[in-house]
Amino acid sequence: MPPQSQFPSEAHLLHRRRTLKLLLLNCPTCISTEDVMTHYRGLMGRNTVECVKWFHNGSGMFIGSGILVFDSEASVEEAALLPGPTIMGRQVEVESPMGGSSSDKGSELYLWGLPPSAVEEDVRMYYANAGLMRLKFKMTPDYSSTVGAAFANFESPEAAMKALEMGPPEIRGVKCCVKPSGYQGEKEVCIRGSENLTDAVLRKQYAAFGADGILSIQWQRVAHAQLASRRAFVCFQTADMASQALTLGNFVLGDEVMEVFQTGKRFKVLDKEGPANESGTDA
Repeated sequence: MPPQSQFPSEAHLLHRRRTLKLLLLNCPTCISTEDVMTHYRGLMGRNTVECVKWFHNGSGMFIGSGILVFDSEASVEEAALLPGPTIMGRQVEVESPMGGSSSDKGSELYLWGLPPSAVEEDVRMYYANAGLMRLKFKMTPDYSSTVGAAFANFESPEAAMKALEMGPPEIRGVKCCVKPSGYQGEKEVCIRGSENLTDAVLRKQYAAFGADGILSIQWQRVAHAQLASRRAFVCFQTADMASQALTLGNFVLGDEVMEVFQTGKRFKVLDKEGPANESGTDA
Protein backbone atom coordinates (compact mmCIF):
# COMPACT_ATOMS: atom_id res chain seq x y z
CA MET A 1 0.00 0.00 0.00
CA PRO A 2 1.47 3.38 -0.95
CA PRO A 3 1.97 5.69 2.04
CA GLN A 4 -0.66 8.30 2.79
CA SER A 5 -0.26 11.64 4.52
CA GLN A 6 -2.14 11.82 7.82
CA PHE A 7 -1.99 15.42 9.03
CA PRO A 8 -5.21 17.50 9.15
CA SER A 9 -3.27 20.79 9.05
CA GLU A 10 -0.95 19.58 6.28
CA ALA A 11 -1.63 22.46 3.87
CA HIS A 12 -0.77 25.06 6.52
CA LEU A 13 2.41 23.24 7.54
CA LEU A 14 3.61 22.76 3.94
CA HIS A 15 3.63 26.52 3.40
CA ARG A 16 6.32 26.95 6.03
CA ARG A 17 9.71 28.18 4.86
CA ARG A 18 12.16 25.79 3.26
CA THR A 19 14.58 25.93 6.20
CA LEU A 20 12.08 23.82 8.19
CA LYS A 21 11.94 21.03 5.60
CA LEU A 22 13.90 18.00 4.43
CA LEU A 23 13.26 15.81 1.39
CA LEU A 24 12.94 12.03 1.67
CA LEU A 25 14.33 10.25 -1.42
CA ASN A 26 14.72 6.62 -2.53
CA CYS A 27 11.66 5.51 -0.54
CA PRO A 28 10.18 2.03 -1.09
CA THR A 29 6.45 1.75 -1.72
CA CYS A 30 5.93 0.05 1.63
CA ILE A 31 7.21 3.02 3.68
CA SER A 32 4.69 4.60 6.07
CA THR A 33 4.32 7.87 7.93
CA GLU A 34 4.69 5.98 11.19
CA ASP A 35 8.01 4.50 10.02
CA VAL A 36 9.39 8.00 9.58
CA MET A 37 7.93 9.44 12.78
CA THR A 38 9.24 6.51 14.83
CA HIS A 39 12.69 6.74 13.23
CA TYR A 40 13.27 10.39 14.09
CA ARG A 41 11.62 10.14 17.48
CA GLY A 42 13.99 7.30 18.35
CA LEU A 43 17.14 9.08 17.13
CA MET A 44 16.29 12.56 18.42
CA GLY A 45 14.57 11.56 21.65
CA ARG A 46 11.48 13.72 21.03
CA ASN A 47 8.73 14.47 18.52
CA THR A 48 10.25 16.90 16.02
CA VAL A 49 8.45 16.01 12.77
CA GLU A 50 5.23 17.97 12.41
CA CYS A 51 4.24 16.75 8.96
CA VAL A 52 5.14 14.07 6.40
CA LYS A 53 3.89 14.72 2.87
CA TRP A 54 4.26 11.90 0.35
CA PHE A 55 4.69 12.82 -3.32
CA HIS A 56 2.44 11.47 -6.07
CA ASN A 57 2.48 11.76 -9.85
CA GLY A 58 -0.23 13.07 -12.16
CA SER A 59 -1.98 9.71 -11.97
CA GLY A 60 -2.07 9.75 -8.16
CA MET A 61 0.64 7.07 -7.77
CA PHE A 62 3.32 7.30 -5.07
CA ILE A 63 6.64 8.21 -6.78
CA GLY A 64 9.10 7.15 -4.06
CA SER A 65 9.76 10.44 -2.27
CA GLY A 66 8.26 12.94 0.15
CA ILE A 67 8.99 15.89 2.40
CA LEU A 68 9.30 16.38 6.17
CA VAL A 69 8.31 19.53 8.03
CA PHE A 70 10.08 20.00 11.38
CA ASP A 71 9.21 22.09 14.42
CA SER A 72 12.36 24.26 14.28
CA GLU A 73 15.48 25.00 12.25
CA ALA A 74 17.56 23.47 15.03
CA SER A 75 15.67 20.18 14.56
CA VAL A 76 16.25 20.31 10.79
CA GLU A 77 19.99 20.84 11.27
CA GLU A 78 20.13 17.92 13.68
CA ALA A 79 18.06 15.61 11.45
CA ALA A 80 20.11 16.49 8.36
CA LEU A 81 23.17 14.95 10.02
CA LEU A 82 21.34 11.70 10.78
CA PRO A 83 20.80 8.77 8.41
CA GLY A 84 17.31 8.34 7.00
CA PRO A 85 15.27 5.29 7.94
CA THR A 86 16.07 1.89 6.42
CA ILE A 87 12.91 0.21 5.12
CA MET A 88 12.96 -3.35 3.77
CA GLY A 89 16.72 -3.10 3.29
CA ARG A 90 16.57 0.19 1.36
CA GLN A 91 18.31 3.26 2.78
CA VAL A 92 16.05 6.30 2.54
CA GLU A 93 18.10 9.42 1.74
CA VAL A 94 17.57 12.87 3.21
CA GLU A 95 18.32 16.17 1.49
CA SER A 96 17.49 19.85 1.84
CA PRO A 97 14.83 21.13 -0.62
CA MET A 98 17.38 23.79 -1.55
CA GLY A 99 19.82 21.13 -2.78
CA GLY A 100 22.37 19.14 -0.87
CA SER A 101 25.95 20.35 -0.71
CA SER A 102 27.05 16.81 -1.55
CA SER A 103 25.32 16.95 -4.94
CA ASP A 104 27.89 16.99 -7.73
CA LYS A 105 26.41 18.65 -10.80
CA GLY A 106 28.92 16.76 -12.95
CA SER A 107 27.27 13.54 -11.80
CA GLU A 108 23.72 14.72 -12.41
CA LEU A 109 21.39 14.49 -15.41
CA TYR A 110 18.20 16.44 -15.92
CA LEU A 111 15.21 14.56 -17.38
CA TRP A 112 12.08 16.23 -18.69
CA GLY A 113 9.05 15.28 -20.75
CA LEU A 114 8.29 12.45 -18.31
CA PRO A 115 4.73 11.13 -18.63
CA PRO A 116 2.27 12.00 -15.82
CA SER A 117 2.25 8.34 -14.72
CA ALA A 118 6.06 8.11 -14.26
CA VAL A 119 7.39 6.88 -10.90
CA GLU A 120 10.90 6.44 -9.52
CA GLU A 121 11.05 2.72 -10.32
CA ASP A 122 10.49 3.44 -14.04
CA VAL A 123 13.68 5.51 -14.18
CA ARG A 124 15.60 3.12 -11.92
CA MET A 125 14.78 0.20 -14.20
CA TYR A 126 16.15 2.04 -17.24
CA TYR A 127 19.39 2.99 -15.46
CA ALA A 128 19.62 -0.27 -13.49
CA ASN A 129 23.25 -0.90 -14.50
CA ALA A 130 24.34 2.73 -14.90
CA GLY A 131 25.16 3.66 -11.30
CA LEU A 132 22.04 5.69 -10.53
CA MET A 133 22.20 6.78 -6.89
CA ARG A 134 19.16 8.98 -6.36
CA LEU A 135 16.28 10.55 -8.22
CA LYS A 136 14.54 13.81 -7.33
CA PHE A 137 11.29 14.67 -9.07
CA LYS A 138 10.24 18.29 -9.51
CA MET A 139 6.89 19.00 -7.90
CA THR A 140 4.19 21.64 -8.16
CA PRO A 141 4.51 24.44 -5.54
CA ASP A 142 1.91 22.76 -3.30
CA TYR A 143 3.57 19.32 -3.70
CA SER A 144 0.33 17.88 -5.09
CA SER A 145 1.83 16.37 -8.24
CA THR A 146 4.98 15.93 -10.31
CA VAL A 147 5.57 18.28 -13.24
CA GLY A 148 7.22 15.85 -15.66
CA ALA A 149 10.86 16.50 -14.77
CA ALA A 150 13.48 15.00 -12.46
CA PHE A 151 17.15 15.20 -11.44
CA ALA A 152 19.09 11.91 -11.57
CA ASN A 153 22.33 11.66 -9.56
CA PHE A 154 24.90 9.03 -10.54
CA GLU A 155 27.87 7.60 -8.66
CA SER A 156 30.40 9.59 -10.69
CA PRO A 157 30.67 12.05 -13.60
CA GLU A 158 31.85 9.16 -15.77
CA ALA A 159 28.74 7.14 -14.88
CA ALA A 160 26.53 10.13 -15.70
CA MET A 161 28.13 10.52 -19.13
CA LYS A 162 27.69 6.82 -19.87
CA ALA A 163 24.05 7.12 -18.82
CA LEU A 164 23.70 10.10 -21.16
CA GLU A 165 25.13 8.01 -24.00
CA MET A 166 22.32 5.49 -23.43
CA GLY A 167 19.94 8.09 -24.77
CA PRO A 168 16.69 9.24 -23.17
CA PRO A 169 14.49 6.64 -21.46
CA GLU A 170 11.13 5.63 -22.86
CA ILE A 171 8.58 5.38 -20.07
CA ARG A 172 5.11 3.94 -20.67
CA GLY A 173 5.39 4.65 -24.38
CA VAL A 174 6.66 8.23 -23.96
CA LYS A 175 10.17 9.15 -25.15
CA CYS A 176 11.65 11.52 -22.55
CA CYS A 177 14.45 14.07 -22.90
CA VAL A 178 17.75 14.16 -21.01
CA LYS A 179 20.70 16.56 -20.68
CA PRO A 180 23.54 17.23 -18.24
CA SER A 181 22.28 19.16 -15.23
CA GLY A 182 23.61 22.58 -14.36
CA TYR A 183 24.62 25.59 -16.41
CA GLN A 184 25.95 24.41 -19.77
CA GLY A 185 26.79 27.82 -21.25
CA GLU A 186 30.27 26.85 -22.49
CA LYS A 187 28.81 23.92 -24.42
CA GLU A 188 25.57 25.59 -25.46
CA VAL A 189 24.42 27.99 -28.17
CA CYS A 190 21.05 29.62 -28.63
CA ILE A 191 19.48 29.68 -32.09
CA ARG A 192 16.56 31.99 -32.79
CA GLY A 193 14.25 31.48 -35.71
CA SER A 194 10.73 30.78 -36.88
CA GLU A 195 8.44 27.80 -36.33
CA ASN A 196 10.25 26.12 -39.25
CA LEU A 197 13.27 25.58 -37.02
CA THR A 198 13.17 21.95 -35.80
CA ASP A 199 15.36 19.29 -34.20
CA ALA A 200 15.92 17.70 -37.61
CA VAL A 201 17.05 21.02 -39.13
CA LEU A 202 19.57 21.59 -36.33
CA ARG A 203 21.00 18.07 -36.43
CA LYS A 204 21.46 18.41 -40.21
CA GLN A 205 23.05 21.85 -39.79
CA TYR A 206 25.64 20.48 -37.36
CA ALA A 207 26.01 17.00 -38.85
CA ALA A 208 29.75 17.61 -39.28
CA PHE A 209 30.15 17.30 -35.50
CA GLY A 210 29.09 13.65 -35.70
CA ALA A 211 25.95 11.73 -34.84
CA ASP A 212 26.56 12.30 -31.12
CA GLY A 213 27.77 15.88 -31.43
CA ILE A 214 24.53 17.31 -30.06
CA LEU A 215 23.70 16.18 -26.53
CA SER A 216 20.31 17.85 -26.25
CA ILE A 217 18.00 20.48 -27.75
CA GLN A 218 15.55 22.46 -25.66
CA TRP A 219 12.92 24.80 -26.98
CA GLN A 220 11.46 28.11 -25.89
CA ARG A 221 8.65 29.85 -27.76
CA VAL A 222 8.78 33.63 -27.81
CA ALA A 223 5.64 35.72 -28.37
CA HIS A 224 6.02 38.90 -30.37
CA ALA A 225 3.39 41.38 -31.43
CA GLN A 226 3.59 40.49 -35.12
CA LEU A 227 5.09 37.01 -35.34
CA ALA A 228 5.75 33.82 -33.41
CA SER A 229 9.37 32.71 -33.07
CA ARG A 230 11.22 30.10 -31.08
CA ARG A 231 14.61 29.64 -29.52
CA ALA A 232 16.55 26.40 -29.57
CA PHE A 233 19.15 25.84 -26.84
CA VAL A 234 21.59 23.37 -28.37
CA CYS A 235 24.00 21.63 -25.99
CA PHE A 236 27.05 20.06 -27.69
CA GLN A 237 29.40 17.33 -26.50
CA THR A 238 32.24 19.83 -26.03
CA ALA A 239 32.82 23.54 -25.58
CA ASP A 240 34.93 23.47 -28.76
CA MET A 241 31.92 22.31 -30.79
CA ALA A 242 29.83 25.15 -29.36
CA SER A 243 32.60 27.59 -30.22
CA GLN A 244 32.70 26.28 -33.78
CA ALA A 245 28.93 26.66 -34.07
CA LEU A 246 29.28 30.29 -33.01
CA THR A 247 32.06 30.80 -35.55
CA LEU A 248 29.90 29.35 -38.32
CA GLY A 249 27.31 31.92 -37.25
CA ASN A 250 23.85 32.51 -38.65
CA PHE A 251 22.41 30.26 -41.34
CA VAL A 252 19.55 30.48 -43.82
CA LEU A 253 16.50 28.23 -43.71
CA GLY A 254 14.32 28.80 -46.77
CA ASP A 255 14.20 32.57 -47.03
CA GLU A 256 14.66 33.11 -43.29
CA VAL A 257 17.82 33.79 -41.31
CA MET A 258 18.37 31.66 -38.18
CA GLU A 259 20.39 33.66 -35.65
CA VAL A 260 23.09 31.91 -33.61
CA PHE A 261 24.42 33.45 -30.42
CA GLN A 262 26.00 32.48 -27.11
CA THR A 263 23.75 31.73 -24.17
CA GLY A 264 24.12 33.39 -20.79
CA LYS A 265 23.35 32.29 -17.26
CA ARG A 266 19.98 33.97 -17.56
CA PHE A 267 18.95 31.10 -19.87
CA LYS A 268 18.29 28.25 -17.47
CA VAL A 269 16.30 25.04 -17.82
CA LEU A 270 13.60 26.58 -15.67
CA ASP A 271 13.35 29.56 -18.04
CA LYS A 272 12.72 27.14 -20.86
CA GLU A 273 10.53 24.61 -19.09
CA GLY A 274 8.40 26.51 -16.59
CA PRO A 275 8.36 27.89 -13.02
CA ALA A 276 10.68 26.66 -10.30
CA ASN A 277 9.73 25.25 -6.91
CA GLU A 278 11.71 24.31 -3.88
CA SER A 279 11.60 20.54 -4.37
CA GLY A 280 13.88 20.80 -7.38
CA THR A 281 17.00 22.82 -7.90
CA ASP A 282 17.90 24.68 -11.06
CA ALA A 283 19.29 22.46 -13.74
